[in-house]
Amino acid sequence: MWGGTNLKKFNLAIPSDNTGEAWLASAYGDDLSQIVNGPYQGQTLKHVWND
Repeated sequence: MWGGTNLKKFNLAIPSDNTGEAWLASAYGDDLSQIVNGPYQGQTLKHVWND
């Protein structure tokens, strides 16, 4: 099994001791990250990236 516990040092609630990645932002499919502050507040990451 690959993965480990290194993501814990970023204060992430990982589901097990064998977690190998974390999606912290997404512009893929229906899992779109929304910008919470600044000039692009309320827009999705995908919208801003494509603009």
